[in-house]
Amino acid sequence: MKNVKRTLTALLTLALIMALCLPGCGPKDKGPLRICLDLDIRDTMVNQATHDFEKILETLAESGGAQEFEIELVPPEGEERMGALTRLHTEIMSGDGPDLFIINSGWQDDLVFPYPEKAARNGLLLNLDKLMEKSQYTDWDQQVQTVLNAGRTEKGQFIIPLSYQFNMSCFLKEDVTHNPSTDMTWEQMAASEDIIDLASISFDGGSPQKKLSIGDRTVHNTLGKLADYDKEELLFTADEVKARIHKNLELMDLSDNESFGDTPTYYQALVGPGFNTGVSSFYIHAADTVKEDVPLTYIPLYSKPGGVTAAVRSYAAISAGSRHKEEAFLVLDYLLGLESQQGTGFYNQFLAGEGTFLGFPMDSRLMSEEYPVSLAGGAKKWSLTDENFQGLCAVRDAITAVNFFDTVTFGLYNLESDCLDVHTGYTEGDVDALIDEACRVLAMSLKES
Repeated sequence: MKNVKRTLTALLTLALIMALCLPGCGPKDKGPLRICLDLDIRDTMVNQATHDFEKILETLAESGGAQEFEIELVPPEGEERMGALTRLHTEIMSGDGPDLFIINSGWQDDLVFPYPEKAARNGLLLNLDKLMEKSQYTDWDQQVQTVLNAGRTEKGQFIIPLSYQFNMSCFLKEDVTHNPSTDMTWEQMAASEDIIDLASISFDGGSPQKKLSIGDRTVHNTLGKLADYDKEELLFTADEVKARIHKNLELMDLSDNESFGDTPTYYQALVGPGFNTGVSSFYIHAADTVKEDVPLTYIPLYSKPGGVTAAVRSYAAISAGSRHKEEAFLVLDYLLGLESQQGTGFYNQFLAGEGTFLGFPMDSRLMSEEYPVSLAGGAKKWSLTDENFQGLCAVRDAITAVNFFDTVTFGLYNLESDCLDVHTGYTEGDVDALIDEACRVLAMSLKES
């Protein structure tokens, strides 16, 4: 009996020693909720973004959200950014990275996820289907489904687009009529002899009657889906890119030489809420302005497969290895709630709104008279008239392809700028050679990623 007692005592002592000396063998501490923000912001905007986002987390903490959190803002450029990305990529591959990623790609083409759709397919991101069924804030049926589905694979929803963009030209309805179509292609518009069609694909040029243009790059939105991430193949050719860039340069030259021709008044505005406000205040003379409530005709920039191609710069995803799945999703759920998308806070300031690098909100009801939105940086509510909102919905319904701003999209975006620099003499080179080399590099990158 004494031997049994001594044995039990020894075993209990050994267990106590192991518990004290080997804490790693017990339940692993979950630690704080880690959130990675990559927003391409600088200087004072960093403090504002951090402050606004912390307010969201503090609000959620009161209703069961994470009580402890850690926010990491990825530097926007330079060696600091490269160092942060190297560390993040290592952590992501090992499963120890941040729980939640919120991305808004601006100028930077060195990305947290070079190919977010491949990351989803390779098991790095969490399937959100079950969490979406328990949403407290977001009505998923009210989100723009064609854009939302860009983050879905055959296994489920892995990425949540937070806003989206497309290019379009706005004419006065009394001057021009057009019904957005899923059959119309860029090739048809480019081959047309109708000056309205040509004006609607020329964003660097156009007629003297154009009141305002964002001068943004457009080729990436004229090719439909850019890559097959399962086969790791580009879905466009160098010749298709050449056709678009040469046509754009041709139309720009006609405009510069004042031989484009005349059209009715039109503009190619900034995307996102308030896209018509700049035109109303851009010119001093009242006769040159376009009133916000005037009936408009929208002509989208069409793409190769027919219909409209949209681009997603801002999106969110949760790490497959997250120890805070529910808390991370609650943040994402809150951001896409109707109140968040309508308000003046973090969502409209850093993820959607007026500006080249922002875009339209995901909730399909917003920007209507019933569901106005607050413009970034101000409390004023803004909406389209019912007639103009229905016109915008018709363009949105013509979306047939959606691309995330990944390495391929950025590659085309920057290539177009480089070709413009060569054509205007700002840099030396050959446009066709640039295109051939860029397409070769992008195809290689896709296979090696």
